[in-house]
Amino acid sequence: MIAPDLFEFAYVPDWYGQLEELERLALPESWKFRKPSRETKNTVTPILERYIHTIFRKQVIDFNSESDTRKADGIFHLENECAFFHTGLYTRRYKGIYGYFERNNYSDSVREWYFRGFCDEMSPKLRYIEPLPQKPVYHMAQSGINFNPEWPIRVNVNHVLGDEENLERIMVL
Repeated sequence: MIAPDLFEFAYVPDWYGQLEELERLALPESWKFRKPSRETKNTVTPILERYIHTIFRKQVIDFNSESDTRKADGIFHLENECAFFHTGLYTRRYKGIYGYFERNNYSDSVREWYFRGFCDEMSPKLRYIEPLPQKPVYHMAQSGINFNPEWPIRVNVNHVLGDEENLERIMVL
């Protein structure tokens, strides 16, 4: 069983610096509150910090509850010397971003893992990892009309392009 708290699972050096690096790596987004309701230690990326803690917890809980090891590896990769999880974030080139851990070799540390940082799916650190952990999946409550965001979208081209009124709304370049 993996501890669902990031700081219980691993030693995390320079946490705020790691978050700033993640902010630079990820697609641009506002990671701070316009009008914070309370003061936080992290004034630069408080939303990103909360998000990473939540995603890590979710991925670990899903990993711990999965009995099929292949499916578990698709959620959180954990092997002898390294561990990875998908953050659900993407780079500007739409490559998945992963949190990366190595075995903690410091004998006086109480943490088994050492957080090394964030990397995208093209990183050499992930070269031999197969399968890569998948992005976090949230199962929505189904009521009324069934919609599953994982289903492929099939466009009814005849409906869209076969109607004069619809055609008029489409911009022609």
